[in-house]
Amino acid sequence: MSQPSEQDIKQVKEDIIKGLTGPRRLIKMEPCWDLMVFVLWGVGFQGEIPPRKASSQLLEILRDYFIFLIDNDTLKTDLKNLLQFDKLLPLNIVQSTSSKKSQATVTNFDPTECCLGCHYLSLFGDRAVKELGVPVVLGIQNIEYADAFWDWFIERTDIDKITGKILSDLEFEGKFPIHYDNPLGLISQIMINEINKGNSSRRKQRAAKSLKAIGMRLDNDYAGLKISDMQITPGMKIVLQLVAKIEDYYNYRRVVQTIEAIAGQKISQQTIGSIRTSIDLLKRASENFRYGTNAYNTLASIVWKIAGLCLLYATSKQIGLSQDRLEDLVDAGRNTLLLNRIGTPSDKSKTKIYIDCANDMRDLILHILSVDETYWNDGTEGDKRIQILLDIEEPRIERLIANFKEATGIDLTDKKWLREEVVVSHDLPNKL
Repeated sequence: MSQPSEQDIKQVKEDIIKGLTGPRRLIKMEPCWDLMVFVLWGVGFQGEIPPRKASSQLLEILRDYFIFLIDNDTLKTDLKNLLQFDKLLPLNIVQSTSSKKSQATVTNFDPTECCLGCHYLSLFGDRAVKELGVPVVLGIQNIEYADAFWDWFIERTDIDKITGKILSDLEFEGKFPIHYDNPLGLISQIMINEINKGNSSRRKQRAAKSLKAIGMRLDNDYAGLKISDMQITPGMKIVLQLVAKIEDYYNYRRVVQTIEAIAGQKISQQTIGSIRTSIDLLKRASENFRYGTNAYNTLASIVWKIAGLCLLYATSKQIGLSQDRLEDLVDAGRNTLLLNRIGTPSDKSKTKIYIDCANDMRDLILHILSVDETYWNDGTEGDKRIQILLDIEEPRIERLIANFKEATGIDLTDKKWLREEVVVSHDLPNKL
């Protein structure tokens, strides 16, 4: 197979971006999501939190999924007004995304039942787009099948348990010096109300059912914010087999590049055919995600996790955590709040490994499924496109295989993963 030209590579990248940034599909955005997601991160502008790398990491996660439809100065002004009841307006009085509001004065209402309005928050993420190196002004306006995989891995960082511990202290214990009469206390109360109303637990249950619908599963029943053990089921197995086949392709390609073996070229062609089969299986597995409320349930779960990360960052000073990086902050939060272990986390960050797995697997799947089923199956042209895709994804695949082995002990370079009949039904190990 001839080497692709620069124009061929550029065209594949543009086709992927075009598919990722396609038309918006309708999805419900709940009230107060904008506050839960952004205000907790924005507490830093009041000087309550020293600037740290974690804040830029949180902003990057937010930009993976959302944009805010107002400028920062306007948002800051609105946040300050949250504590002034005569300036805080119910959702139905908010007029437009330009933040122009009615002159009416509203009193005698519960501020924890009001929010800026989710028209401030919009699905418009740059995940899997920014890294392709092609100038683009559009974003991903939908929640996709691949995002369920991101949610699946982030579960394993224990962020939901950490969030529950912080909110439980705010409501019942008061051990941490977090005041109720500031934006942080206000939004924390909104999150507590979500739990007390059962919204948080129901969202987690629905997210678990959505994962099951697309061939993934969380074992055991949810109990509040409890995280259960996870298993490799058919949905995950398809992706892991695809990753193993791609790695096998890289191995054969290295042989070809080293000794220019004609037999090696033939084998690598056969490998591309096997990869195409796995792509077709992945495409079929993703179809169930469009049914029912799977996308909404996944979005709700993602919002809660991002809000939990923001909450941990916003309360870190009061809890006594000073780590600079987000992954170290989560590791320290786990040790302090869940395990009652005081001290510096180990050099190996459990959270970073899972976040890297989440990002890499999500973006790989987004790239593959961004185009229709004929794109990779178009004869010789399809083979060339797959070759270009594999060249683009090589650093990600190598990183994903290493991190997945570190986290689970499962080696995707094992030849058993190349067999179509491989069945994996055991619990996904946790080696961290």
